[in-house]
Amino acid sequence: PHHRQNPSKQRPQQQQQPTMSKKAATTAAVRIIDDILQKQFGVVASTPMTTKGGWDLRDALVHLALADDGKMISAIQRHGPPTFYANTTNKCRHQSQLNGDDDDDNSTITTSTRAKGGESQVSENTGAKNDASTAQVAPSNCFQSLCRVVAGQQLAGPVAEIMYKRLVDATGNNLCPAVILDLANDDMETKLRKPSSISNSKARSIVAIAEAFDGGDLAEEMFATEKIKEEGALDELRERLLKVKGIGPWTCDTFFMFHLEQSDVALLGDLGVRRGVTKYFGITNGKEKGGGLCAKKDADRITELMEPYSPYRSIFCYYMWKVLDAKDEGDGNGKGKGKKQSVEKKKGKKNATTNKRKGKEQPKQAAEEDPKDKDDCGESQKQGLRRSKRVRRTVRGAN
Repeated sequence: PHHRQNPSKQRPQQQQQPTMSKKAATTAAVRIIDDILQKQFGVVASTPMTTKGGWDLRDALVHLALADDGKMISAIQRHGPPTFYANTTNKCRHQSQLNGDDDDDNSTITTSTRAKGGESQVSENTGAKNDASTAQVAPSNCFQSLCRVVAGQQLAGPVAEIMYKRLVDATGNNLCPAVILDLANDDMETKLRKPSSISNSKARSIVAIAEAFDGGDLAEEMFATEKIKEEGALDELRERLLKVKGIGPWTCDTFFMFHLEQSDVALLGDLGVRRGVTKYFGITNGKEKGGGLCAKKDADRITELMEPYSPYRSIFCYYMWKVLDAKDEGDGNGKGKGKKQSVEKKKGKKNATTNKRKGKEQPKQAAEEDPKDKDDCGESQKQGLRRSKRVRRTVRGAN
């Protein structure tokens, strides 16, 4: 005879164990995040940290710490929270202009610039040398924010800040649609493009943004925090922005992520994010040259990898930039291959030199990014790199 166990006696145990495990994991994650926020911002445990975009930074970090079997928790502990999302006023970044306040307008600040999309730490300018390498006029409205993103396309963070500062200087510290259009109508080459050192395509894009604001296709009121919370408002804004010359998906997503502070922006078009994802998940078989992830061909794969971190993929992208910058981090567990890759790189150079002496034909090195890829204004990465080098040489000469 076969004796069967009563399944009803086993079911409570089978259902209870995962529930307890999940509860314990949640408690541990909340404790870790509260400790991190207390050290960084001095906030009391469980205190809500509502961002200007309306979502809670504490909830976002807890979600990321629990997602995908807790892979992200080591990166959160190592790099801390993204401070540019910390909100102490609960006030929309651009609400002062809409309400007629001017206490924050045209304020000069000194900026420690984020690299590869990371964070910027901002402090008041207390007598720093007033040149393009140190001083920065903070964007005080959405028009200026869009100009800042366009000016920084295909450029490293510090160079992007310099270019935006020069653009502000070219307008006499009055960056607004009317001034841009006046300069363009007078002589765009000598009054706008050359003084700001931006490319022709970027200059035309900034003029197109000014025309959109001047003609009513875009308006500051459309970007107000309460307005974009309405159903379908972001989709409509995206559609309007993509119609403007020089604004493509990357520019639009970057603007949404940093200037409108939206929580769930998946920056698939950002090279730094894709490289971070490649390193973090240990991917070696992507469709990009060298096994990396391609923005177009691997879009579905990247989206699937990011899915557990929704609706806080903006924060996930921030940590991908951090993972990319960290030499010894990767594979989703805080243990990377920085030293190993460095040794292999040196070994590869040595072998290449030896083979060259022997007359062997060398295979072409896989490009990190296709040099034919262009930014939203049509400037190639190679052109952007040359422009960055020229700007750095100019700044060093001025100092």
